[in-house]
Amino acid sequence: VGYNRNVPIQLVQEFGITQESAEHLARSYGMHAFEVCRLASSTSKTSPSKCGNLLIDGYPYLECEIEYACKHEMACTVADYLTLRTRLAYLDSQAAFLAAPKVADLMG
Repeated sequence: VGYNRNVPIQLVQEFGITQESAEHLARSYGMHAFEVCRLASSTSKTSPSKCGNLLIDGYPYLECEIEYACKHEMACTVADYLTLRTRLAYLDSQAAFLAAPKVADLMG
């Protein structure tokens, strides 16, 4: 409800994220992408964008997605997040290996 093709553009304008990350968020979360970004806006003070940092360079995944996945999608483990939520482990196992400590830290 309320989704339109301008969602990625609105995400870029409102939160200062890259076009690639905005398109990823819109594809993955639809209108909930704004909620994902707002989670980071309330906690991130050091990021150049209002929506948090990239999880790992070269991929559009943002750190704020981890909190959203834990709170709203019942992601419980690092493996769950990296395989089922982002599919990073399937796309690039080395990148997933490098991201795993950060994911674990952000999951708490």
